[in-house]
Amino acid sequence: MCLSPFKKRVAFPLKINGGWYRLTDHLKGGWEAHSCKVWKVKKQWCAHLIIRKNLPPTQEVEGIIGVDIGVKILASVTLNHSSFPLMEQYLRKDLAWKQHQFLKRRAKLQKFASHGSLQARRALKRLRTQERKYVYTRCGQIAREIVNSAVTTRSAIVLERVTHIRKRWTRQASKGKQGAQKSRKKINRWFFATFQYLLLRAAQLEGITVIHVNPRYTSQTCSRCARRINTSRPHKEPFCLW
Repeated sequence: MCLSPFKKRVAFPLKINGGWYRLTDHLKGGWEAHSCKVWKVKKQWCAHLIIRKNLPPTQEVEGIIGVDIGVKILASVTLNHSSFPLMEQYLRKDLAWKQHQFLKRRAKLQKFASHGSLQARRALKRLRTQERKYVYTRCGQIAREIVNSAVTTRSAIVLERVTHIRKRWTRQASKGKQGAQKSRKKINRWFFATFQYLLLRAAQLEGITVIHVNPRYTSQTCSRCARRINTSRPHKEPFCLW
């Protein structure tokens, strides 16, 4: 890679890895290079290239895809469309299992690191990076599946507005409610913001409309006839079907 920040051009060697191939695929797909930032970290040069692309126009909405984000099941997807049968999908239960495996491995390494093991500390650092990359990759893949369904059915995506949910659970734990402390640990490991960001980005690139709604009473409201009951849904089907 050659840059000309001064009067003379400067050449940097590039490491051909997955990031390079993704960059070339984006540039072939209509993305344009906007700016580049180069810095040096531990005798190695790093480049941060910013690319941009004009967003397509928003397509017409013919149906609704509701996405319920949870801790154990990342995305419970419901398709409500006049031309398609009512469909429910529960995407990627493996994320919760994989995160539990990371948690057990981290607890074991922290035990050795507390006794002064330098090797355990290095392994903890590698494990943190591995978990972050795995979660980001899987969230991106799930978001792409939902957006592809929205493109096929010409539907809008509806998400719950779950901002400040950690603060609400922290207040409940401070009041001493039963099970609140255990639930707070699960909430703190929840990566809902990463998933919503990746889903919104993928939807914008395809011209899909994304709507955020208040999560209040969503578990007590029928997805088809909008009838509400006082308890949570006893079945997976809408209320008007049973």
